[in-house]
Amino acid sequence: PGRLSFVSYGIEHGLRNREFNGGAWPSSARGRDGELLFPSQAGLVVVRPGRLPRPSSPRVSIDRVEVEGRSMPPTGSVSMAAGARTLAVTWTAGEPAHGRDAVFRYQLEGVDATWRGPTRARSARYTSLPPGERVFTVQAGFADRFEPVGARLLVDRQPAAHESRWFPVVVVALLAVLVVVAWRLRLRALAARERRLSGIVEVR
Repeated sequence: PGRLSFVSYGIEHGLRNREFNGGAWPSSARGRDGELLFPSQAGLVVVRPGRLPRPSSPRVSIDRVEVEGRSMPPTGSVSMAAGARTLAVTWTAGEPAHGRDAVFRYQLEGVDATWRGPTRARSARYTSLPPGERVFTVQAGFADRFEPVGARLLVDRQPAAHESRWFPVVVVALLAVLVVVAWRLRLRALAARERRLSGIVEVR
């Protein structure tokens, strides 16, 4: 089934009352010219769909960033220490008229394979983030129509020692050194044993 797109209208858009009548009487009717008629407690509400401007997607802004539960200034980028793994981002829609009807989708590059959403949630939380630089993006919209720009946050998590790209090389090198040292010790032990055996033979 297809997804239904809708926009809510309230007192701030011209309605005199939020309560509509129904039950024994039809709760709505359609006129010959396409007008939609709704009986409300404050009188008849007439909606002309062709004249309703579709609201533009609200602008979204990131207003809070937390790393390991510690609040960080939302300056457009955040640096995470090597031991930090938890990131929380909170955002808000900037258009009050339809801000409560907005839905969001978000994505963290390298972590989310696709967009998460649409959702009415205004926060996201990530745990066990891998090291490296990646961009978090959140977009606001209505139904399946989103503001293409959105808000972005550059996330830079520093690698721990064992997460460095040189760590496997260092481990292999250390193992090689250990193998060489063990082999030389083994050779010395064999040489010493051979000398002892030779001494025993000469005595006999």
